[in-house]
Amino acid sequence: MRYIDCTLTIEDLNNVTIEYPDRGKTYVERGSLSADAFAYLTIERLNYWVNFALRMQEDNARNKQEVMKDLMKDLQVIGLNLYGILFSGDNVKDHFGKTYQAFDKEYRQAKAALSPNVTPELRMRLRLVFQKPAEKLATLPWEFLFIPGEGGDLKRGFFFAGQKTELILTRYVPESELLNATGAMPKSERMRILVVVSSPSTLGRVDEKETQALLSQIESIPQVDVKKLLNPTYEQLSAAIDADEPPHMLDFIGHGKPGALALVMGPNDPEYEESMGDDPPKWVTGEQFRYLFNTHKPRLVFLHACKGATADSSEGLISTARELVYAEIPAVVAMQYSISNQDAGRFARKFYEELGKGREIDEAVKAGRMELGKVFPPWEHPRFGTPVVYMQTESPIVLASEQAQITDTTRSAEGAKATAPAGSRVGTSAVVAATSAASESSAPAPDQTPADSARLVKG
Repeated sequence: MRYIDCTLTIEDLNNVTIEYPDRGKTYVERGSLSADAFAYLTIERLNYWVNFALRMQEDNARNKQEVMKDLMKDLQVIGLNLYGILFSGDNVKDHFGKTYQAFDKEYRQAKAALSPNVTPELRMRLRLVFQKPAEKLATLPWEFLFIPGEGGDLKRGFFFAGQKTELILTRYVPESELLNATGAMPKSERMRILVVVSSPSTLGRVDEKETQALLSQIESIPQVDVKKLLNPTYEQLSAAIDADEPPHMLDFIGHGKPGALALVMGPNDPEYEESMGDDPPKWVTGEQFRYLFNTHKPRLVFLHACKGATADSSEGLISTARELVYAEIPAVVAMQYSISNQDAGRFARKFYEELGKGREIDEAVKAGRMELGKVFPPWEHPRFGTPVVYMQTESPIVLASEQAQITDTTRSAEGAKATAPAGSRVGTSAVVAATSAASESSAPAPDQTPADSARLVKG
C-alpha cells in the first residue's frame, strides 16, 4: 500500500501546522485556527442532540426514519463547522486542497486502469495530531469533518472519514520513543485479545446473549485467541494484563461517566461494605486506569459502552481513551456515541479481522467504518463516525502469518501493478512542530513550486 499523508498538528487553541507532500518532497507551513465561538457552540450543542437522538431511536423505533433524516442534516452542519475551524487560514486550506486534488486525480487514473472490483493500492491519510495544549479541540467529533465540493458545493461534498475507501482520517498524539523498543515491535503470532465485561449490579447488567454473540464473532476470526473476564476487580484485571502471555489487545465493555470507568468493588477494597450487595461499582479514573499498564502495555485498548449504559458513558470512554494514549498505549479505540451491540460487533469483527491479516491500525479502522457504512440506509447514519481512534504508531498489532500474506498478496496483486511502489512514506513524522526549527535552514530547490513561506522538511 502506498500512502499520501497530509498531517495537521493542532498545537493549541489558536495554531495549526500543516505537513504536506509536493513533487516528492515534504513541506511544513504554519497557520491559524478559527476562534469563532459560535462555531464551537454549534458543534457542542448539535453533538449533544445527535447522541440524544441516537438513544431516543433505540427506545422508540417508530420515529426511526424521522430521527435519521434530522440527524444527517445535523452531522453535515457539525462537519462544516469543523472544516471552518480547521481551515480558517487560506494557506493551510489551499495546501490541503491541492494535496487532495492531486491524490484524487492519481487515484482515479489508477482505478480506471483496473478491473471493476479491484481497488488501487493507494490511500490518502489526513492525520490530526493533538498536542496537550489542544486538549479542548481533541474532544470535538472530527470523524464528521465535512469537505465541501468546489465552490462550496455541498452536494459534491463528503465526510472525509466515510464513504470513500481511499481516504483515512486518524487522530494522533506525538509518538513516544518507548513505542520503538524491541518489546513493542509486532511479530508473526496469533492475536491475544482480553475481553473485559464489567457490569456492576446497580448500574445495569450487560445482556449476556448479546455479549456472547459479540464474543462468538471475535472468536471465529482466524489467528485470534480470546480470553473473557467477567466483572473483575481492579486487582483481578491487573493480574490478567500482567499474565505470562499478556494480551495484545484489551477490549473493555462496560459503563462510564465523565473521567471514569466502572469496575467491580472487591471485599478487600477499603470502601467495601456488605450492605452494598453483590458486585457494587468501583469508579476508576482515567489516570488510575492507565496505571494498569505500568508493567505491560498492550498495543491496543478498545473501549465501548454496554447496552443500557447512560449517556455519560461515551464521554467517560473518550476521556479515558485520551488518558491512555497520552500514557503511551500505541492505539486506543473508543465509541463517541451510543451504538447498538449489533453495530459494535459488526465493527469489531471487521476491525480485528483486518488486524489479524497484519493490516495497520488505521487501515483496520477504515475497514470497520466501511462495514458500518453498508448497513441500510448506507451512509445515512452517524454509526460510521462513532468509532474514534487515537494513535501514536502506525505499526500493525501483529504481523500476518505466512499463509495470510500469500492470500493478501494474491488478492491485491492487480491493484499493485497500477500504483507506484511503496518506497518511503510521505510525511511520517507526526510531531511536525518538533521538526520545524531544524527545517528552517533548508531551502527548496529552484524547480520546486510551493510558496516561499513553506519549509522543506524531508526529501
